[in-house]
Amino acid sequence: MLANYHRLKSGVIKQTEVIPFEYNKKYIQDTYDTYGDGRIQMAWLRIGHILGNIGGFDTLLDVGYGNGDFLKAAVKVAQCYGYEINGYEIPEGCIFADDWQDQDVDVMTFFDVLEHIPDLTFMRHLRAKYVVISVPDCLYHSDQWFENWKHRKPNEHIWHFNEDSLTRFMEENGYICMELNNVEDCIRIHHEKNILTGIFKKLTI
Repeated sequence: MLANYHRLKSGVIKQTEVIPFEYNKKYIQDTYDTYGDGRIQMAWLRIGHILGNIGGFDTLLDVGYGNGDFLKAAVKVAQCYGYEINGYEIPEGCIFADDWQDQDVDVMTFFDVLEHIPDLTFMRHLRAKYVVISVPDCLYHSDQWFENWKHRKPNEHIWHFNEDSLTRFMEENGYICMELNNVEDCIRIHHEKNILTGIFKKLTI
């Protein structure tokens, strides 16, 4: 294992010492606005994937909504809430959720978000029936692979998951895996598995 990283019991890899990273509008613009038309395609791909797996739902809360593309699509099928720290206003028709960790919703989404949050202990207290997550897929072929992996971004990406470790992590937090895949790779093209998406159902509400 590389210096300043350690592996948890679940198999999740975590950066040990972290310097706070600044997330602002420029960060979002540099990250998402470069996708062009792919931004809208991604939003509807995500909505379709959720509907295809759990059916209809009444409420959705998107944590880390970025530039709001996903919420602009999701609000057409459900009452939507969102939370973001970068300064972007929440899309029209959606409600900003200051108390997002305590909110009862059918679906809570974390697209490109979980790997950035320093403390994930809040996961065990979520009150969502379903949680949907997309994270970089950390295949970890070797220390050399990990050192040069494009998603190993020290201080920005703190947590690293693969299929097994994400499943175990969510089980530890009271959610069972419904599906794992790399569906977003059809838009976010890469030479190997790139983005891992999981849908998880709460064991008890």
